[in-house]
Amino acid sequence: MYVKIIPNFEPSPQAYAASVEAYSTIGTYLPISDPADIDVYTALLSGLIAQQLANDPGGQRWRRLVPRVMTMFADDLGLPQNPPSPSESS
Repeated sequence: MYVKIIPNFEPSPQAYAASVEAYSTIGTYLPISDPADIDVYTALLSGLIAQQLANDPGGQRWRRLVPRVMTMFADDLGLPQNPPSPSESS
């Protein structure tokens, strides 16, 4: 999933559109908008997911680290510990 198996392969714009759309909505659900911060967020989560699936698919080894990693990420960005929910901020 994370390695190009076919050299020089590029997906068609239509095939890639769903991924681009999903990626662009991350800032809608999280209090981040800087593209570099979104890249870090997806790299952290996808790394934990890849480790979990490859090394402990039925367990909790990397899954249990998600709150810790997200706290470290939020602290690095200076995000509030308990941000208001979308319904509270309206």
